[in-house]
Amino acid sequence: MGNDVGEDRSEWRPIWPTGADNEDPAEGWTTPWPPMAPTALCAISEIVDELHRDDRRTDAPFLVGTAAFWLVAIHEGHRDRDPNYELARLADPDGRLMDGLTLARNAVTHGQVIVSRSRGLDWPLVFPLDFGPWVWPASREWPWRPRRTKHVPAQQMSYTEHFEGELVAAPLRRAITWLQRPHRPSESTFVLHL
Repeated sequence: MGNDVGEDRSEWRPIWPTGADNEDPAEGWTTPWPPMAPTALCAISEIVDELHRDDRRTDAPFLVGTAAFWLVAIHEGHRDRDPNYELARLADPDGRLMDGLTLARNAVTHGQVIVSRSRGLDWPLVFPLDFGPWVWPASREWPWRPRRTKHVPAQQMSYTEHFEGELVAAPLRRAITWLQRPHRPSESTFVLHL
């Protein structure tokens, strides 16, 4: 089958490690950087802007879960294809929040609603009822518990630092900002200033 869409095959890389001990049945598959990644970032930006304008939307849990899936997919694409990405990410607070977003995305994968309302019922009742804006709860409030891996402690620390108690749009905006930036390791992370 020909290359009908004009893709530059030099951008294609294996999507799994290709070491001799790799037992992945898909070894050798290659994939281009998806041309829809910038489009997805634009669409997610619009969703996050809506959540910022109206932090009481009834569909916020669905929108936040969708945003988490797309943002982490783009993050993983950068990580798998750009050798500079991980060093740059770890040197930047906005990049480090991707660990917490990955934990939230994993919770969604296991059926968790990852956001909650900031208030319960007040007495006396005032109509219309207002349960406050949607926020990121403490991860310990989720019934789901992640399987312990080497990545989970950093993910939980990042979630606690960047997500807990925040209105839903704020960390998502930071993730979008991070993913739209060029990813070059900061020289200042490697230089000792005396």
